[in-house]
Amino acid sequence: AVAALLKPPTLQHPLYNVASEQLFAPIEIAQVIQSHMPHIELDVREGSDPHTPPLTRRGYLTNKRLQDETGFHGWTPFAEGIRQSIDAQRNEVISS
Repeated sequence: AVAALLKPPTLQHPLYNVASEQLFAPIEIAQVIQSHMPHIELDVREGSDPHTPPLTRRGYLTNKRLQDETGFHGWTPFAEGIRQSIDAQRNEVISS
């Protein structure tokens, strides 16, 4: 997404959202992380609903500007991005 923004000589807006717009409830995010780190236990506490649907919270930023102006649609699925991030951190620990 960032590379797509760097290609045009000019852009129409000063701000673009480079997130994929994939929406997950907090518990879904935690479960994706846990699927790559099975030794982690989820500690769901009283006081907030981890099942709150994403769109009923504060809403989200759209990436429509980015897509319309650059044609970029190559988003990494959330679970794959988390996997890559965890793997990168594991490799960093191993190599240091």
